Parts: sequence; structure tokens; C-alpha cells
Amino acid sequence: MKCQASRFGFATSLSLIGEVAKVNGSMGKAKSQYDFEAGREKMSEEPQDLFTRFGGAEAIARIVSGMYDRVLADPELAGFFTGVQLDRLRKMQFEFISSALDGPIDYTGAELTAIHKGRGITAHHFAKFCRHFADAAEAHGVSKRDVDLALGRLAMYRDKVLGETSIDG
Repeated sequence: MKCQASRFGFATSLSLIGEVAKVNGSMGKAKSQYDFEAGREKMSEEPQDLFTRFGGAEAIARIVSGMYDRVLADPELAGFFTGVQLDRLRKMQFEFISSALDGPIDYTGAELTAIHKGRGITAHHFAKFCRHFADAAEAHGVSKRDVDLALGRLAMYRDKVLGETSIDG
């Protein structure tokens, strides 16, 4: 079933919204039209890729650094990184996240299933790691909406990190 807006088309739907605003009275009309116009203008100016909205390479490098500060302070996660070259790990994670967010940087690290195999990483660990990423991103001023979008991208790699197989239905 199609909604009424799609039946009439987008341009007609915008006209209907304007008409509804007029019916709501002069104060409602002015506010509705102002908010609508501002929202449309803002949407058209927003960068399309998450990499840019996160602040680009320098901001993502700071976010990755802040994320690992949190991860290494977390007693449930710190043990996974014992004996790991942290500078290399941060570089690989920077590449991976930049690439996942549509940035111009290619991930050059190992295949995810191979690098995480046999490490005992559970869904709980993956979720905590992602929470630390989200907290670091929000601490650097990334919007909640963009953080949620990025978490959706990272979730696509969950099965590879956990060593589980996904079957398409």
C-alpha cells in the first residue's frame, strides 16, 4: 500500500504541506514554513559521506585514539590487546573506520575473520568495543545521528569479527 504522499508525487506533497500550514493559522503558518524552509536548506548543505561529517582524517584519527584509550582502560577488553603493537593497530583501525565511513582511505590490514579468529571475542565484547567508539565520536562532537549511522556500518562486520557465518535468507 502506498502512502498518499507518494501517490501524488514529492512536489505535490510539498504543496500539500504548505497548504496544511496555512490552515493552522498565521503563527503556525509562519513557523511551519520557516522551519520547513530552514530544514530543506540545511539538508542540501549537509555533506553526504560520513567521513566528512565525522570531520575528516584528523578528526577520525583523534576518535580512534580516544576509542583505544577507553578500550585499553576497559578490563573486559584490555586483555585482547596484550602484546599488540598499538601504533600499528591504531593505524589499521583508522584506515578501517575511514573506509567504512566512505572516506578516501583504503583499509590495508588483514582480512577481519583471519585477524580475529580464535581470540574468544563474543557479541558482548563487540558491543562494548562499538560503545567505546560511539562514546569517543560523541566526545569529539559527532552528532548522535551520524554515530548511529556509523555503528550500523560497523555492525555489518560483526560476523567477521566474531568468526560467525551469516546465511542470507
